[in-house]
Amino acid sequence: MHDAKILQQEALVLKEKMGQVKEEIVQIEQDTRKSINTIEKLDEMKNQLTIAKQGLHESDNWTVLVNDLEEIFDSKNIVAISSKILGMQSSLKLLVNVADFDDRKLQLEGLKNRLEAIASPVIVQAFTTSDAEDSVKFVHIFSSIGRITQLVKYYHNCQKDALAKKWRTYLELGTR
Repeated sequence: MHDAKILQQEALVLKEKMGQVKEEIVQIEQDTRKSINTIEKLDEMKNQLTIAKQGLHESDNWTVLVNDLEEIFDSKNIVAISSKILGMQSSLKLLVNVADFDDRKLQLEGLKNRLEAIASPVIVQAFTTSDAEDSVKFVHIFSSIGRITQLVKYYHNCQKDALAKKWRTYLELGTR
C-alpha cells in the first residue's frame, strides 16, 4: 500500500511537471511566433532600405552620367555617347518610382535625339557607301537605345536616293 501511495504521489508530481512543460512549450511557441514576426518585419525594412539605397545610388549615377554625357557630346564620339545613354536607360528602369521620373524620361529621349542628329551624317555615309562595318555598328547602337525604326528609315531613304540617282542616270543615257 505504501508503494501504491508513493507511486500515486510520483504520478501527481509527474503530471504536474508535464503540465509545466506543456505551458513552457506553449510559451516557447508564442515567443517563437513573435520572434519570427519581428524578423519578418526587420527583413521587410531591410528590403525597403536596400531599395531606397539603390534609388539613391541610381539617382547619383544618373547625375554623373548626364554630366559625363554633356562632355562627350562635344567630342561627337557616337559609341561613347551611346554607351552613356545605355547606362542612363538602365538607371531609369530603377528610378520608376522617383518623383521626377517623367522629366528624366523626357531628358533621355532628348539625349537620344541629339545622338541621332550627330550620327545622322555618318549613318547616311555608311549606308550610301555600303560600309558594312559601320552599318552593323549603327544597328547595334540604335537597337540598344530603342531607335531601330529610325535607322531603318535612314536605310530606306539612302536606298531610295541611290535608286533615284541610278534611274536619273539611266534616263539621261537613254535620251542621248
